[in-house]
Parts: sequence; C-alpha cells; structure tokens
Amino acid sequence: LPPSRPSSSSSPSALQPDDDDDDYRRLAAAQSSLLDEASSLTRSLYRRCLRSASVLSCANERDESDFREREEAQRRGLEDLSSGPISMAPPVDRDNELRSRGGYYRSFARENFDGHWDLLGEHGFHIGAEGGSGAATTTMT
Repeated sequence: LPPSRPSSSSSPSALQPDDDDDDYRRLAAAQSSLLDEASSLTRSLYRRCLRSASVLSCANERDESDFREREEAQRRGLEDLSSGPISMAPPVDRDNELRSRGGYYRSFARENFDGHWDLLGEHGFHIGAEGGSGAATTTMT
C-alpha cells in the first residue's frame, strides 16, 4: 500500500511526498533544476576567481616600478652606511612576493566559497532566516 497522507491535524500548507501529488513532483523537479544550475554557476564563478588570482600573481608595470624603487633604495642604503640607521628589511624577492599575492587571493576566494557553501548545499534550499528574509527554511530531499 502507498503511504497515506498525514491526518488533518498536520500543517495544511506542508507538501507531502505522494505519487499522486503533481504539485510536489513539479516543485521537487524545479528545485532540483535550480540546484543544478546554481551549482554549475557557482563552480564556474569559483574557477574564474582562481584564474583571476593567477593573473594577479603576475607582475605588472606598477609592480616592476615598485620593485625597482625598493631595490634602488636598498642599494643606496648599503652604499651610504654612514648616513644613518641600517635597514633591516629583507631584500626584494619579486617571485616570492608575487607568489604570495596569488596565494592570498586564492585563499581569500576559497574561504569565501567555503563560508557560503551551505546556502545552496547538499541539504537543499536554505533561504529563510539564513538568507535574511525571516521565512522558514525550506528543505526538500
């Protein structure tokens, strides 16, 4: 026998899974389709963020100018030791600085995606109190 519907004492607005309930099937299919689309868009955005971080880890004209200025200041400081205090700053390491910058942006993107994964995560839609609307959370499995 198919499962029977709950008694009338349960919430009348709650949709119950039943083979005869077209509304429930349409809602479940629409939710599944939206979750698939959101998942695809989210993965695409994440990949673009990672590509952007890789672009940012390459030196541009401004970086080269800054590196040259700092290297020149370090050379002047070493040549003129009698003019004042000696700088304890490490030498300019272009590769390390650019690699660190790329790593920072990759980590930043990852932290933000990880921090918000549950909005459209494995447990269904979480649009409600978590989404700021104050409505009840709707979850369908």
